[in-house]
Amino acid sequence: MGKKLRIDEIARTELERKILHISLSLLLILPYFWTELNAPIYFAIIALLANYFNALLLKKPLLPQEIKRNFTNMRRNIILAFIQRAPQPLAKNLETIDLLFEKIEKGIEEEISKIERNYEKIGGYIGITHGVLGVLVSEVLFSKYTFYGILALMIVDPASSVISVFTKFKHRLPRSWSTLEGSITAFLTFFLVLYTLGVPASQAILISLIGVITEAYAIEDNLLIPVIVSLSAYILLLPTS
Repeated sequence: MGKKLRIDEIARTELERKILHISLSLLLILPYFWTELNAPIYFAIIALLANYFNALLLKKPLLPQEIKRNFTNMRRNIILAFIQRAPQPLAKNLETIDLLFEKIEKGIEEEISKIERNYEKIGGYIGITHGVLGVLVSEVLFSKYTFYGILALMIVDPASSVISVFTKFKHRLPRSWSTLEGSITAFLTFFLVLYTLGVPASQAILISLIGVITEAYAIEDNLLIPVIVSLSAYILLLPTS
């Protein structure tokens, strides 16, 4: 029973991580739908902010705790000031609200701690910085074909990882953490999305296969998936808007 609960917790944590991953990928794909944005400048700014934030966490690891502590103290001081001036029934309600805020803060902190991987606690959020860097490089080299690289980053990695966890890594690919089930799911999902977007079936199959192989065997898939898939789309001359 305890082992099953542990597996369920790992699966839930991985699902939360990948929801965050997809959300950040949506942020990266924004310039291809909001055409007023200058994609290279947009990606450069995000890359700068991501790397600065990561460097800040590495050099001042206690800074988030200090910010949280200051925010908590400020919130409590504001509520305390209202409590001292408010009628007794309202004061009790304000105290209840204060406790609610405290529980929410603790819950958020616990969830962040759960989804952080060990290497992220030591080396910062390198997956995010690598992903943004890969997209920026792809945009500089392959322009609008970067759309396909971001799409692969959004679909292939989450699909493969989540399915691999839920199937308990039963059938791992040779020399890889990815599984056969995860890779097949990622391949089919990416293929269907590409085909729906008007990519010919033969090209969609090839691009999907390249994305899945990159995810399974790249040392840092967040960095290389955008670049390799964008390069492949560029070579195959996939349709661009």
